[in-house]
Amino acid sequence: TVHWWILTMQLMRTLHLELEINNQVVIDRLIRDGINACTPLGSTGYNYSIGDLVVPLDSGLLALMGVNAGQPKRWNGALVKANSVIKIKVLDVYKRPGRLCIDNLEFYDVGQIVIRPTYILNKLYFNRKEVFLDRVRGKVFS
Repeated sequence: TVHWWILTMQLMRTLHLELEINNQVVIDRLIRDGINACTPLGSTGYNYSIGDLVVPLDSGLLALMGVNAGQPKRWNGALVKANSVIKIKVLDVYKRPGRLCIDNLEFYDVGQIVIRPTYILNKLYFNRKEVFLDRVRGKVFS
């Protein structure tokens, strides 16, 4: 199961991206060093380590976060439903190719990615469920 995707610049040039969610273009020109998408489990690792938000495990959401500021300046990321289809297109792949990392795999010269999560968190089994969820809530709201 994949919990984390990141599309970053392959060369020393910012990426010019188009972001589409459920076949609707939501940002036609996103200029960033990269973009990160993760499930709630992925957000507790990578997002938390870079100071971004932690998505509650039972939320049914995916987090989209930009890597380093660019345009639009006020876009700080988004939370989308877990069953959404997310398409991220590199607008000038020959001049500004992307590098895609999925968990521990890496791909180069990426022009487009489509994220169709099929993962649904149904149950988590812990010895002390209440203590664990309290710890997660503490990280989310601290």
